[in-house]
Amino acid sequence: MMHLRFLVLLMLLSQTTFAQKLESGGALAVPGHSEDRDFIEKVLNRARINSEKLRSVKGPVVQADPTPPSLHWPVRKSIIVTDPDVQAISNYVDQDASETEIQDYDCGERTYDTHRGVDISLAPFAWYQMERDSGIVIAAAPGTIVEKVNDQQERSCTIDNPGGENNVIVIEQQDGSLALYAHMRTGSLTAKAVGETVTTGEYLGVIGSAGNSTGPHLHFEVGYWEPSGNSFEWKHRDPYAGTCNILNNESWWEEQPAYYNSALNSIATHDQSAEYPPCPETEVPHYSDSFMPGDTLYLAAYYRDQLKDQNSHLKISRPDGSTFSEWDHASPEEHYTASGWTWSIGLPGNAPSGEWTFSVQFEQQTLEHKFYVNASAPPPPTMPNSNNAYNGAWFDQSRDGEGYNIVTTPAGTAIYFYGSDSQGKRFWLISNVVTDVIVTGNDLTFIMYESTGGTYDEPIGSARGLSVWGELILNFADCDNGSAVVRGQDGEKFSTIVKIIGVAGTTCT
Repeated sequence: MMHLRFLVLLMLLSQTTFAQKLESGGALAVPGHSEDRDFIEKVLNRARINSEKLRSVKGPVVQADPTPPSLHWPVRKSIIVTDPDVQAISNYVDQDASETEIQDYDCGERTYDTHRGVDISLAPFAWYQMERDSGIVIAAAPGTIVEKVNDQQERSCTIDNPGGENNVIVIEQQDGSLALYAHMRTGSLTAKAVGETVTTGEYLGVIGSAGNSTGPHLHFEVGYWEPSGNSFEWKHRDPYAGTCNILNNESWWEEQPAYYNSALNSIATHDQSAEYPPCPETEVPHYSDSFMPGDTLYLAAYYRDQLKDQNSHLKISRPDGSTFSEWDHASPEEHYTASGWTWSIGLPGNAPSGEWTFSVQFEQQTLEHKFYVNASAPPPPTMPNSNNAYNGAWFDQSRDGEGYNIVTTPAGTAIYFYGSDSQGKRFWLISNVVTDVIVTGNDLTFIMYESTGGTYDEPIGSARGLSVWGELILNFADCDNGSAVVRGQDGEKFSTIVKIIGVAGTTCT
């Protein structure tokens, strides 16, 4: 369900100026398609029935016209993705009821006929990103799971014979409306069952291409069932407010995103041009950060919602900071949903060794990418032995069944928290890896993640299921005593902690 236009431009530059320029390529159109409404409405109907069963006191199935919820954006990049983003809007809801015209909420044509949701695509290299679980689907609002399908094949590239139905999850939101998340990866859906609740931002699954889909994307649809005689009629809504939205007057977003959300998704260096095999084969980006003098260097910038009047300033800097080459770039077309531009340049035979920098300034955004000529990337930082002093198990003597495990390796320090949430439910949190040196009396802040996507029998893969829960702030008086502040979805908790188990061989046990 995506109309993804992807432009590849190849330019040949001299060492310092545009002595010669070669442009090639053009828009690559994704095949046309349409929704499998029969399947989607069957899923939504099962969700309605399950909702009825889950209600302790039966009333109307849902509100006739619910108060719009405050939706958060339903996609985030995986926590292991280092690029700024991996997504782009490929389609909005079609507001035109006829079968011959299309129109989105802003009176444009970023949709296709009878489309009833918002399509959020992976970009660049959609299949490559999908295989790395780069696009995580999260709950746009709190609610109850009322339907899920998790076993359909994830690699559809056609609507004629998709080879399976859809992987979907449906959430009944607190206002009574339903939110449907479709086309996710096989087996990626949260381990929670129908009847269990989710919170805003909680992991639901991973973007895939299941069912009637022509590429990896999320179909996000909201609406409600309205009683109609002896049956019910599905009333879809457009979460965006706009001049041409005839479905609802108010925005359903907490903060409505811009119609064109222009940004750089990533910049990169390659050792040759990227390969785009026939769908659904995986693209081969040929990423590389290591080069030798005399090599051809391929530099790329990948955009979403790139507009014709937007300028980019690109620059290559030598290890000493001097400019090797710089130039400006602008798209020749009015709009690209997602675009990729590549420039090639020959490094001179006497190119200085060391760390070079490729930078792109676009609108208010500046990205830098490091690459290396006749040199290796610096090794990861090695943690000082002093951090090992805090390794071990810590707990608050006033609280039973709750504690912290602190682990330091040469790569950094990480924290594992085990305890209970505000409802008394057991849960674990794991932190990011921090490379700061622990200094007595100073605060050290960790981002804490909660896993909601796996089970003990089938652990989460890659970064699947990890959702940001909050933060942990540690402060040590010495290597045996300290304090901890846990602050997140369930509020804030302060603990005075002591070490009960140290690690042999460290400076303090």
